[in-house]
Amino acid sequence: MFVAEAGLTEKIDAIDTQTKENWEQRLLFMSCLTPGDFATVKRQCLVLDTTLSPEGWLEQLEIECQIKNAAPRYPDE
Repeated sequence: MFVAEAGLTEKIDAIDTQTKENWEQRLLFMSCLTPGDFATVKRQCLVLDTTLSPEGWLEQLEIECQIKNAAPRYPDE
């Protein structure tokens, strides 16, 4: 999903292995990452009329995960 959303589908073969492994590790560390996070970042790009680099995508996805992890949890009532 990251490759498609970051616009790398046709460029992925030209990217060095170290960079791809770095991206993969960063994505794996985002344990609460969901397709909705990708949709949120994509909507932000559309609203702000901007295009993110792969690094920018990872940073925004990390922020989405941080927000979810920081959300207050309420016990079941």
